[in-house]
Amino acid sequence: MKKLVSLLLALVIMISAVGLTAYADNGGTKVKLNGEMKTLVAYNIKDNNYFKLRDIANLLKGTQAEFDVIWNSEKGAIELLSKTAYSTNEALTSETLKNPVATSSYVPIYKDGAQILLGAYNIADNNYFKLRDVASAINFYVGWNATEGIIEIDTSKEYEYPTSTAFGLNTKYLSLIGKTKGEIDKMLGNSTYWADLSTSCYQDNISYDGIMVEWNYFGMEVPESAVATGLTLPFNELFFNCPENLTAEQIKAQFNSSYEGLDIDTALRTLYTNYCGKTIKFNIQHILTQSSNASLRIGWDFENPNVESIQIINSVEEQTPPESYATYYEYAVAHDNEFSEINKQHGFSGSLYYLADVDHDVQKEMISRIGYGVCVYKIINGKVEEIFCDKLEESTGNVRYWYGVYEDKDYLIYTSNASDEYQVLYTIKDGELNAVITSMIENGKYKMNDKNVSETEYYDFINNIEHPVDISINRLK
Repeated sequence: MKKLVSLLLALVIMISAVGLTAYADNGGTKVKLNGEMKTLVAYNIKDNNYFKLRDIANLLKGTQAEFDVIWNSEKGAIELLSKTAYSTNEALTSETLKNPVATSSYVPIYKDGAQILLGAYNIADNNYFKLRDVASAINFYVGWNATEGIIEIDTSKEYEYPTSTAFGLNTKYLSLIGKTKGEIDKMLGNSTYWADLSTSCYQDNISYDGIMVEWNYFGMEVPESAVATGLTLPFNELFFNCPENLTAEQIKAQFNSSYEGLDIDTALRTLYTNYCGKTIKFNIQHILTQSSNASLRIGWDFENPNVESIQIINSVEEQTPPESYATYYEYAVAHDNEFSEINKQHGFSGSLYYLADVDHDVQKEMISRIGYGVCVYKIINGKVEEIFCDKLEESTGNVRYWYGVYEDKDYLIYTSNASDEYQVLYTIKDGELNAVITSMIENGKYKMNDKNVSETEYYDFINNIEHPVDISINRLK
């Protein structure tokens, strides 16, 4: 297997059975709270920042969004009390733990007595949550200031749900669990109440069959204080940019664990997925379309929830980039739209970046992955200039560029599946590719630079090519 190594500034490599990534920023995450700068320790797990729950409560103490955190030993659960000052007298966490292990946590969470669903990781006996999830539950504004590169919190404003241009899980409506009818009415508008099912159907401004909410109340007229305990909603509302038709495999890819079986109530083939330790059911007996429904109930515990164990590797020295590299990253952020447009032409979204010395002159270059192509930029006379670009516009997906390290030197690596195991290690010289090592398997023979080699020699070479972790535009920002 090709080795992974840490990249300068690469904030992580994680170890888990499911191949996740994580990093920790020892310098702290900058947060502007109601206009005042703060710093919070955070861990990035699967491209999301996770904050210690008690740090969030401590940070918001004395604001309109303050809440308390209490451990209920009888329930074995965390209780959040809104509009209540954080009761523990302690300082914000100031140091990032060295190489901690993060494990997925399914501890029950209650807000003002009602169970809510929040995904969490436990690190050193403390629970860490996405700031946006907590903001949604407590209802305060969280935004990203790209100009200053900071998270902004405004407790005088209500939470705004994010949007996405890619297919993926939309947690906006899943967050209705635990909210009151009054809160949900404010979000979704009017509804039709079916007393025999204790269910309200919200259709105003909602596509297809609407969102059906079940309550912890039985009666002829549901009060505003009733709490949502179950949901049934169409795929078009559960997923961002839901296609006309879906497959079970597409749905499974949005969750960490799942299994298929027959539903004992309907006798239909059903996909069960794990969401925060609870089950979302998908009827996969028939063709799956945008208007197909998924269901979630607070009482449906997921069988054998998948517990991820993530080793977070961090280093103070690796976290702080030399000032001479700042221009590369500023350029990457400033020109992300240009890279994104090229990506779209190749069916990719988002840009990936590396820092490497692929012309072997000691000064590192910025490498941008653009779909199946690559661009290399270098600081020349104080300005960032393109020194090589190949978009591979005719690529069918069988050819692509990578970045790798072999014998402590950086290379652009070109690979092709058209010929078995074909790849070339290039340096860049005078704006052109300079082939250093060509390896391939041809007619069952192992070759390097057109010479036959043994299978052992060939795979010794292959396995000693290191592939550093790339940096996404979101991390640069």
